[in-house]
Amino acid sequence: MEGNGNLQAKLAAIAEKSLQASKDDLKKVGYDLCYLNLLAAFGASRTPEEVEELAIACMRNYYRSSAQFATLTSAETDAPGVEETMKSVVFSVDFKPGVLDAIRKLQQTSGVFISTYHWGGFRLLSLALANQGLDVTLLMDRITHNPGSKQGEVPIQAGNMTNHLSPVLQTHFDQRVKFVVAEDKTALVRIYRAIAVRNLVMIYPDGNSGWDGPKGHDARIAVSFLGQTINVKTGIGRLAVLMQAPIVTLTAENQRNGRVLVDLVDVLHPPPSQSDAAQAFIDSAMQRIYSGLERCVVTRPEQWESSRHLHRWREPATGPRPEAPAELRLKILDGIESGLHYSLDRRRVARVVVSGREVLVDAHTMCAYEADGATVRLVSEIADRDSFARAWEDIKLDPARRATLLRLLALLSARGLLMLVNDLVPSAPGDSIS
Repeated sequence: MEGNGNLQAKLAAIAEKSLQASKDDLKKVGYDLCYLNLLAAFGASRTPEEVEELAIACMRNYYRSSAQFATLTSAETDAPGVEETMKSVVFSVDFKPGVLDAIRKLQQTSGVFISTYHWGGFRLLSLALANQGLDVTLLMDRITHNPGSKQGEVPIQAGNMTNHLSPVLQTHFDQRVKFVVAEDKTALVRIYRAIAVRNLVMIYPDGNSGWDGPKGHDARIAVSFLGQTINVKTGIGRLAVLMQAPIVTLTAENQRNGRVLVDLVDVLHPPPSQSDAAQAFIDSAMQRIYSGLERCVVTRPEQWESSRHLHRWREPATGPRPEAPAELRLKILDGIESGLHYSLDRRRVARVVVSGREVLVDAHTMCAYEADGATVRLVSEIADRDSFARAWEDIKLDPARRATLLRLLALLSARGLLMLVNDLVPSAPGDSIS
């Protein structure tokens, strides 16, 4: 049997592995897209190096938190000390004064929708509420539900929240935490039943899921978030109106002492479902919910685990997307031959892997620039003058490779994404690249 020491050792090993995880390790769990989204959000105020450090911190937190949680909630053992270890971690959650009283007061007249985010210690929130004697129905999408995950296995690629709580935790909670899959046909009925008996229904609005899954386009509206426009699911707002239950927004911030602090940041009361104000409430509620997430992200961005999904909902910047004239390729060729030093605008461009292919992506417009992998890597590192010069000696002798490289550089230049290091200005057509 697995004893207390073994479980503690596993948790410590996960923490250590997360701290040592390299950028290449983290690419397996979404680093590229996390970096791309953080670049879009913070590229104007932080250097690319700072954004990279932030993306690494986000993904290390994601791995540690998800893997430790999976280990805790799937451990099936009655060995001495294991229950105490599990509880010491799962219940390392403090509620700010008044939070629980406010929720219980609302429950005197109806069920309550709990809105929270994939930020901080969110995985522990439903369990912490149950530990306070509150019944929680947790809504999640089918992928996160992940009923096929093997107990005890937490490779770096894994870590989705499991619905298989260990017997120790399940006994302690007396079945207080229940799970509903958003895509299931019975989801709406089960949510209604929970609200009808004045329970809590917890939803992560930033998961942007529903009956059509997290990538579906049904029932979305545009809200402002981190200076951008994102299209978000309105499910929690519509459910609140339909079932006449308030929305309470909670945050679960990871503290530097290793504990989690839960705060109540907003309470939204829906108007009558048939009133003219219903749609206005839904729109306003979604904006307020995402404004709350924005405050969390600005304050502690390294705790923002859903950062790797923002590109799915973000509305790309619009504007002209000029093609590259043939003469621009010739200007860039002349510039390379004469020793001019180029660089990508790293405040906007990231190299990411999409469906197994390396591409360059403009974080503002979400335009992808494709070529063979070697060319993409070379262009992404074009600022390394000596390395590029050595590569050019071979490329210039290969007409096909040279044409591919110049075509990509010219297109990037035409769209203001290629810069002359000498002048620190975009190499748009004209005097700046001649």
